[in-house]
Amino acid sequence: MSGIAVAVDWSRPDAGEESVRRMLAAMPHRSPDGTQVASAPHCTLGFALRATTARERAAAQPLHDPLRGLWIVGDARIDNREEVARTLGLPAPPASDAALLLRGFANLGVEVVSQLEGDFALVAWDEHRRVLVAARDVMGLRPLFWRATGRGLLLATEVDALLEGGGRAEVEPAAVLDFLLHQDGPVTRTFFRGVQRLAPGHVLEATAGGMRDLGHARPPLPRPAPVARGEEVPGFRHLLWQAVSNRLESQGPLVLALSGGLDSSAIACVAEDLNRHEPRRQVPLVLASAVLRGFAGDDTPFLDAVVARVRFPCQRWDVSAVPPAGPEALPRAHPQRSPIPSGASRALEVARALGSRVLLMGVGGDEVLGEVGVFEDLARHGRLLALARETLRRRPYTASPGHRLLLRALRAAAPSWARLAFRSFRPRRPPPPPTWLGPTLAKLWPPPAPPRPEPIPSRVQAGLLAVLSGEDQFLLVEQAEQDAARAGLQLRLPFLDRPLVEWVRSIPWQRRRPRGLVKRLLRDAMAGTWPDELAHRRAVSIADDCLVWSVSRAIPLLAPVVEGSRWESGKFVDQREARRLLTSIRGASTLANCVDLWNILALEAWLRELAR
Repeated sequence: MSGIAVAVDWSRPDAGEESVRRMLAAMPHRSPDGTQVASAPHCTLGFALRATTARERAAAQPLHDPLRGLWIVGDARIDNREEVARTLGLPAPPASDAALLLRGFANLGVEVVSQLEGDFALVAWDEHRRVLVAARDVMGLRPLFWRATGRGLLLATEVDALLEGGGRAEVEPAAVLDFLLHQDGPVTRTFFRGVQRLAPGHVLEATAGGMRDLGHARPPLPRPAPVARGEEVPGFRHLLWQAVSNRLESQGPLVLALSGGLDSSAIACVAEDLNRHEPRRQVPLVLASAVLRGFAGDDTPFLDAVVARVRFPCQRWDVSAVPPAGPEALPRAHPQRSPIPSGASRALEVARALGSRVLLMGVGGDEVLGEVGVFEDLARHGRLLALARETLRRRPYTASPGHRLLLRALRAAAPSWARLAFRSFRPRRPPPPPTWLGPTLAKLWPPPAPPRPEPIPSRVQAGLLAVLSGEDQFLLVEQAEQDAARAGLQLRLPFLDRPLVEWVRSIPWQRRRPRGLVKRLLRDAMAGTWPDELAHRRAVSIADDCLVWSVSRAIPLLAPVVEGSRWESGKFVDQREARRLLTSIRGASTLANCVDLWNILALEAWLRELAR
């Protein structure tokens, strides 16, 4: 994806260019097609271009409307261009999305953000009023961070760029604790004090008097109108095909990371169907797949079925043949968040070797299409026989066995009076701190308990609301985008398409019964389009054993870091306990121990890079 860098100085009208150029230089992977810098009174705007379509090449950003004194810089793919153009009274959309955004701000002001569908991050500057506006898409596919300075404000696509443009920043201990505990913190918080993430879907306004979050540009409806009965599958199928089609536009080859699961396989088969029905638009798609031979998560039979169904070439590699690796120190934005099976990142290398600039993934499919919340809804409404049938008759397509799903639903659906009675008999005790907790993090223990969710009509609907609010999976999406960008790729996620998610949310939970096969909506929509092996698949591939193996065989690389005399993580992690953890893994590896050790070493590698 492309990159944005903006500096505002309320006291000096000619300042900021040096900071912007430093920020752009910190993102060379986002600028193979050049950088541009433009200065306005009190504001300098910079853009790093990585073009994947003709529309992206059409605008020489930053763009300027001298009559209205408006400037704009944006990394955007607007999917409803014709609709927005009609709203603005234009006979046709401009040649580029950036030009459409500039015209939108000129005509509608900040309200234009609520009209946009697609993936975008943008910054607009009104030189007459000295007002800056920044905005992001709902799903958070295009990142944007900001940092207040003594006299103004810096904004950039990457935290690394902000650190270059504004100097060092102190590490935020609370973010480190969340990282080591495998949990997400507040959506606006980063690993550095004073550096903030603009929340997905939100609009930021900045003036000389201060900054304020204007809130969600288009907050999802509290209770959407239900779709007509019988339209659930046809409507979803239409929107899925449209979401995939919107993301297949490219001037070069595209790469799909194909896991063999339902979501990425659906993207491959939809792309094949679009190719067959639109012969003049042949999508140059290449499939990239890691094979976990010998592990429980081996999806080779399903990969074979998909490859036989489509006409796209597929590049595969055996994970066991890839050399072991430890945590990477870059980017500086955060430590590497979790161990991944060796070779899983090879999809990025495949794309780079092909000269591709686009990576498709099935991320988001679980959150949008999973019906596990329906089980709790059945329990909450006393439909226990239906709940038992859904969870116990055969194992559904989930990682948890049916009886655990049943017990989890019953426990979560317990009324508040029952919970209070139980807690009066057995009070909740704070969990013991991890043995490796260092002195700085020990002061933060125990971490604050997450707020108890308010009573809601449907648990599955609440999950979709979290997706539409930009509060779910934002870190996973952000890391995937950053990994792709550093490999020179633009990340596209068809399942995180707002119209698609809104449609699924508008289906009442009573009509989301999986009937023994989770992701029933996707299965019904894909009937006849994908192979039967996927239509009837029940078992979920779990890569836990591969994760343990990946960390265990990397011990020769990891041990010198833990056992050495240098330990940058001292105030966060007790080195002696880290050494004990290493010893335990040498004896008998478990998933929890491997993940803990990996995260500790990822933190150490990251802190060493910061110190350097």
